Amino acid sequence: MKREIISNVTTSKEHPVLPGDTNLRSSCTPGKSGGTFRLPFGAKVVVPEGACTKREFITCKVAAPGQRWQHHPSFPGEHLTSEIFTLTGNIKLQQSKSVPPERRRSVRRQSSPSFIRKRTILLILPYSPPTDKFLELNVKGIWKDEVTWTDVGFMLKDAAPTPCVELELDRLGTFVVTFKHKTDPYVMTPNGGLYHSRLNRNLTIRFPKKAVDTPITFDMKIISIPEDRLTFSREYFAKDCGDLLMVTEFIDLAPDVECDFRRFATIKLPLPAGVEVEGDTADDIVVLHKVPGGSWEWVESRYKFTRQSVTFDVKNPSKFCVVKSKPDRHKKMQDAVRVLEQRMGKEKGEICLFVSIKPKSWMAVLEVYPEDQSEEKINTRRQQGFEVVTKWELPLTESQIAREAHFRRLPPGARDYHPKKMDGFELCDGLTWKVNLTDDLQFDPDSDLMDNSELQCFRYLKESYRTFFFEPVAFNGAYDERKLRGTLVLNPEGVGDDPQTKEQLTMTFYIDIPEEAVIEYLFVPEPEPEPEPVKPKPTYDLPSLITSTEPKSVARPKPALERQRTFSATAMERLTQPSRAKMHNMPEKEAKVLTGKSLMTLAKVVNEGLTLAVHLDLPESTITGIGFDALSNGRSMSDVCYKILLYWKRTRKDKRDGAVQHLLDALRNMGKHGVADVIEERHRENRELTFDCFMSAAVAGVDLSSAEAGMDVSSCV
Repeated sequence: MKREIISNVTTSKEHPVLPGDTNLRSSCTPGKSGGTFRLPFGAKVVVPEGACTKREFITCKVAAPGQRWQHHPSFPGEHLTSEIFTLTGNIKLQQSKSVPPERRRSVRRQSSPSFIRKRTILLILPYSPPTDKFLELNVKGIWKDEVTWTDVGFMLKDAAPTPCVELELDRLGTFVVTFKHKTDPYVMTPNGGLYHSRLNRNLTIRFPKKAVDTPITFDMKIISIPEDRLTFSREYFAKDCGDLLMVTEFIDLAPDVECDFRRFATIKLPLPAGVEVEGDTADDIVVLHKVPGGSWEWVESRYKFTRQSVTFDVKNPSKFCVVKSKPDRHKKMQDAVRVLEQRMGKEKGEICLFVSIKPKSWMAVLEVYPEDQSEEKINTRRQQGFEVVTKWELPLTESQIAREAHFRRLPPGARDYHPKKMDGFELCDGLTWKVNLTDDLQFDPDSDLMDNSELQCFRYLKESYRTFFFEPVAFNGAYDERKLRGTLVLNPEGVGDDPQTKEQLTMTFYIDIPEEAVIEYLFVPEPEPEPEPVKPKPTYDLPSLITSTEPKSVARPKPALERQRTFSATAMERLTQPSRAKMHNMPEKEAKVLTGKSLMTLAKVVNEGLTLAVHLDLPESTITGIGFDALSNGRSMSDVCYKILLYWKRTRKDKRDGAVQHLLDALRNMGKHGVADVIEERHRENRELTFDCFMSAAVAGVDLSSAEAGMDVSSCV
């Protein structure tokens, strides 16, 4: 049975509330006396006395786990270890500066007439401390009206009950705490020298004279290997790592430029913890280094051992490690170290889908977390009212079943060299999936997944998830009142070309909606007819009319005073707030030609983002920041143009006719008359932009050459 698309004005708001999406905003009015004010997630802001006026205020907003993508927190080599805090308000801060001589007379009541007192505030941010001693903290910030992240100075608050950092701010903006590996820089000159590492006292490098022609800078880093990663590699990669007993940290001595020394440099590295060598040789200890191709090889040199270190000569510095193997098994260490390096910064993870089906609204939460938190996460979501959707897994083949049966028949000693089967996948910080929903269900047009459909893992934060609403798909302008099934597919991004890794990270979920829920979702009750007013019937007192000609006054009872019910301000706001309606039944908030999909198509056609930004009247600082960000991250011109169009759309309050006309004027000023005509026609038809519409325009005679479109028009088909 099919039902035509009709108005559905009621939407239930009884979905479970996620704790991570609540209490994310806080405001304070310090006044002239100032004070300390609490912010979400245990943060604080300290306002000194006299830094604010009576009417100035500060607002702090924390990015919800599903909204972190809006800030683009991607820092190469750094990891987020705190939530993202944004400070806004009308407070006017200023830096300390000298007063010009001609204005010193106007400055009154100051102890130093040639100096203006600075107005700053203190922001205290909590963070999750890293457990590795070779990691250090950093604070990233993006100032108000700017688009580029920069390093912000900070101080550690060691005396606080929870780990936190303190920032002294003279401007408002967005801030986050990160951590990265410690570096120990050293400059090698043609005169040679002796380098003693500050990170490890057993690490030294002796450079001979005339080994290089020009000075070279080394940023030495030490990467620790957790014990659980070593155990994990032995269990699940027993064929390669079964003979590996102990290993040191990865010691990265790679210079800023690739080079080979003319003369040998002598390097001393520490032995694995707890290993001591008695004598000059040790057959079970070997030094490995990473070659430019990415593989690990032995260091071809004569080793000199002490009790806790090993010394050798090399001509090409790179990444080193010292390993101890089982007797006569050191030839397997090359593959063992390669596998162990790939496991660094990872742990077993899990992705789960939680859904909430209400009469007029369907909601889902897609969450990624470590595997050891799986039971806790599922129980918590069930208590909140969600239903768990299990991940679809490919059934085992006959050969896999036979291999498992053969492994169970092996004696215990022979199982050590057979890898243990790993259920699930390995999770690392920054791992990203592309989310796609097909078949009978689709994303709500008002969902933020229409602008960004990525699920990113923030391993060192408490939660990482995306929430979205979804709805049935209409076929031929009508809905089917039947059982629906939607397919949610997660495709990994940036994981390389390894087919086994891609297969492990590709997830599929099937969302089944029963027929009763579909009928209830599509049902629209008929409005109740208004009752007809009842006319009062007159009554007459016949005896009084016969006996007396004067009208008899009848005492009417006084009407009882109705008790007026009063409401609080918050209750009145909640009662008068309109209910949420579905997007296809309300006037659209933005034009079809301005959706995320349309702007992506337009960006690939125009391909002149910086010129378009000038004609769209964007601030010069914004254009410069986007340009530098594109150069540093290696983005294409279409990506820059798409980013500029998204930034311009967010700044527009009117996202319909006024915004479209502004975009048309900018394109015509650039000379893109053909593109502007296509957009104007699609806007009149209330349809999105596609490559086919530009191809049709080119066939019809509109000037859309490949030079104007920034790409081959024939590739749009």
